[in-house]
Amino acid sequence: MTKNDLNEYFWLNHEIKRQKSRLKRLEEKLKHSGEVVGDSVQKYYNGKAHPYKIEGIAETDIQLPLMIVTLKAEIETNIDKAEKKAVEIEQFIQNVEQAKIREVLRSRFIDCLDWERVGAANYIAPDYARRMVRKFFSEQKKKSVPR
Repeated sequence: MTKNDLNEYFWLNHEIKRQKSRLKRLEEKLKHSGEVVGDSVQKYYNGKAHPYKIEGIAETDIQLPLMIVTLKAEIETNIDKAEKKAVEIEQFIQNVEQAKIREVLRSRFIDCLDWERVGAANYIAPDYARRMVRKFFSEQKKKSVPR
């Protein structure tokens, strides 16, 4: 497993959070929609103007529920992907020999913490945590490349 695979999980979780907030905004907007819109027009019969009122619902009110359904389906798909990826990542991390690196990897890639919080959670400097992870993956890369 590469650092890119772990980062993919991090960003997938980030995307899920953003999609959920977008869904919340759309549902809030849906609560306030549904007003009838209309316009007055002139229809001409025999050279005389007769006023007519046209009423209906706004086009956005039709599209909003469709957008919500689509977004819910995308969120479900992403959550399924994230759960599968989390299992793979946890198995990978469990095979790491050093406990300190395991905890840093878990904090960053499973708990999706930023580097500041990773450092605070593991009682180390954020830059040191970042260097530990970089060093770990460069060593992993060296091990996987045949000589």
